Amino acid sequence: NTRSNGNTANIFANFFGFNGVNEKLKLKDATQAFQGNLQIKHKNTAGIAILMGRMMNHQTLAYVRAAYEISKFEFSYSNLQFGTSPTEKISKNIGGIAVGPGIIRKLDDSPLGPVRVGIQYEVAHTPAKNIRSQSATKNGAMVGYKFKMFEHRVKARIYFLF
Repeated sequence: NTRSNGNTANIFANFFGFNGVNEKLKLKDATQAFQGNLQIKHKNTAGIAILMGRMMNHQTLAYVRAAYEISKFEFSYSNLQFGTSPTEKISKNIGGIAVGPGIIRKLDDSPLGPVRVGIQYEVAHTPAKNIRSQSATKNGAMVGYKFKMFEHRVKARIYFLF
């Protein structure tokens, strides 16, 4: 944590678990023929971030945060029409970035100690990853499924300093 003339920079690590993305999709090929079902679950996320900001007054910090996060996703395939198995469950850790602005405001001290509240907006993105490939071809081409996450997040935060 460094601070100079009202500017601040922090590096921190975080872990948070949540039931995020829980999508259910119908898989189709280029001809729109049904290929199976897919359920995606966002299990948890861990990351490291840098936060750089400026004190707007003695109680308010405006900042920009950039993070590298690794998220665990579970992909459950069912009713697959082509390939070696009609069902399959795959867990993957996928890394990506999350960036966005935020604001933290100091409240009057509570019986629990100093309290800060904040709100943060961020966009999280992962590059496309090959999740599942068939061992056989269909019409002379390999069949596979790629995944790319793009999320908009709004986070409300409460900090208790002990």
